[in-house]
Amino acid sequence: MIIERSPYVPSNGFAVREDLERSLKSKLRKVLLNMHEDPEGREALKQLGARRFIKTSDKDYEPVYSFVREIGLDLNKYDYMNN
Repeated sequence: MIIERSPYVPSNGFAVREDLERSLKSKLRKVLLNMHEDPEGREALKQLGARRFIKTSDKDYEPVYSFVREIGLDLNKYDYMNN
């Protein structure tokens, strides 16, 4: 029985260091967002079980942030590895 469904949020996010060189970030973004248009890129995506990358922002994750605030979870102390 499904009690409730959460709002959609992107899965498998890809992030880079904030201080990474701007031109490298731009080049990486362009390659990733367009690789589904290239045969080799499609094959690489297939190996990842993906069809394509999509551009996201913090706004796309607002349902998660809202839930975190609601339950009082401190993300700075949260053990992401769940050890």
